[in-house]
Amino acid sequence: MDCDNGTVTDTLTGLIWLKNASCFGETGWVTANAAAAGLFEPQCGLTDGSRRGDWRLPTKEEWETILEPDCSLNPRIAGNDSPDPGCYSGTPWASGVWPDAYWSSTTAGNYPHYPPWPGVWTADLDHGHIDVTGKVALFYVWPVRGGQ
Repeated sequence: MDCDNGTVTDTLTGLIWLKNASCFGETGWVTANAAAAGLFEPQCGLTDGSRRGDWRLPTKEEWETILEPDCSLNPRIAGNDSPDPGCYSGTPWASGVWPDAYWSSTTAGNYPHYPPWPGVWTADLDHGHIDVTGKVALFYVWPVRGGQ
């Protein structure tokens, strides 16, 4: 549901997503966390009265609620057709969504390909699944707040 204030609400999970999915561009994980936590009105088109500390990165589990690996077009996330969400490509509910990787807040221990880098779960919107990578990679930041 578009809230007409720079946010969209997932009515199934209660999560409030920043409508502009590419406001912060690509950054490292530490910077991504700081950017999300520091988000406030009027940044990124917000007119919702949000303040620093209201926003955060989504968890691995929260990403899993919107990923749609069976969609044939990118990004592979849920759309907003009722009652079945469908695929995003037919019914976009946000702007600036890239078919690329986005950070989660969920850590994953050591990244197996380049130890001892600590790993983080990421949402791969190009393929519609969760992956793990090192914190030094550059991925997109898509803040959320709320949830159930």
